[in-house]
Amino acid sequence: MAQQNLHMAAKFTATAKAIPDHPCLIQGRQRLSRRQVDERSSRLANTWFAAAPLQRGDRVAVMECNSPAYIESYLAAMKLALLPCNVNYKYRSEELLYLLEDSGAAVLVINEDFLPTFEPIAAQCPHLKLVVVTGPSAQAALPAGHMAHAACLAHGAATTPPLSWAAPNNDDLFFLLYTGGTTGFPKGVMWDTTVYGDKKPRHLFAVEKIPRKDNGKMEYVRVREIVAECIQNLTPSA
Repeated sequence: MAQQNLHMAAKFTATAKAIPDHPCLIQGRQRLSRRQVDERSSRLANTWFAAAPLQRGDRVAVMECNSPAYIESYLAAMKLALLPCNVNYKYRSEELLYLLEDSGAAVLVINEDFLPTFEPIAAQCPHLKLVVVTGPSAQAALPAGHMAHAACLAHGAATTPPLSWAAPNNDDLFFLLYTGGTTGFPKGVMWDTTVYGDKKPRHLFAVEKIPRKDNGKMEYVRVREIVAECIQNLTPSA
């Protein structure tokens, strides 16, 4: 039997298909189900893919506060087989420049409140192919090469991106986790599918349980078990 695809992009979509109406992200009055987050991240991915000459493995730096846009951007990058990396929103311009250069970021997702940090160093980042601006006022006129997060959601298709390269799989990294850099320059720690080892499952669905009817009987099932079943059904036999 073919190996299960443990990449987060595949796992999240499988979860969204299995429990589409289950709450996924809640912030204030905004509540998004797993299906909605899956669709929204696909809309972002399709818009980015159409807007910039991206290549498999390109880095996507995300400078955003805790918000649905943060998670959606990570998932969008993963669906394109790109590599998201975190950016401390308290960085000064020179610190942001270091991280963008060190990661070789091709895409920067940045909250509108942090644009004053980025603008002084924008000309020193020729490797950036696209800048996506989040925030409620980001629909205003933006410089060339910039797109509003909301516009991406409004115009992108909620379908699987038509990639011209291999879909994300077990050989890919999930993301680069940049360290704090308290004793030196920040370093990008590489995370891959080995975090899903059978002996010590560490993924996001390890403890959460949801009710499910099976042959008319109500039972509580771990989300990770549902995901495994869904992926098993989606994976063709060898």
